[in-house]
Amino acid sequence: MDVDTAEAVNTPGARVVWTHPSTGDHALGTSKGLEDNGVLTAVRLDSGAVRSVFADELEPEESALAAAAKPAETQRRIRGHNFYAPKSDRKKIPALGETDGAPFPEKVVHLHYFTGAADWYVTELDPITNEAFGYSDPTGRGGEWGYIPLAELEAVNLGGYRVVERDCYFTPNTFSSITAERRH
Repeated sequence: MDVDTAEAVNTPGARVVWTHPSTGDHALGTSKGLEDNGVLTAVRLDSGAVRSVFADELEPEESALAAAAKPAETQRRIRGHNFYAPKSDRKKIPALGETDGAPFPEKVVHLHYFTGAADWYVTELDPITNEAFGYSDPTGRGGEWGYIPLAELEAVNLGGYRVVERDCYFTPNTFSSITAERRH
């Protein structure tokens, strides 16, 4: 977080957006400023709740509106969990094009999506557009590297009950390690 943003979210009375670290959900509120320990910021949410949160979970309201504009989760009820990874995990994913030149087997896969025999492995991400780059295997019989529109994957609903899910227990690893594990 840059100095200007940190100052903005820690200023008492500033309008902020809090992003829940586990769910990625957004809530509007008002900063009450730094607490005694100087690490946490108190926020009164518009819902009335008061929370102590880490400053990196906050953004000034005006700049956060673009970040909060991620596509809706249309299949959330069927899926049973959030399709999009928490903000803290998304921050660790390289931006689109950032790993250009790295051999495909050595690219680190940060997210795994699946349905049936189909798999999508994300190595790069644009956090604003939710456009990803990675390996797509939509048939389970081999795939290819390319761009993955996460909003389109999120909307998939086969037969009214089968949706693409995020592997919530996935641990980032190199693509070669992941494919070696799948063969065993």
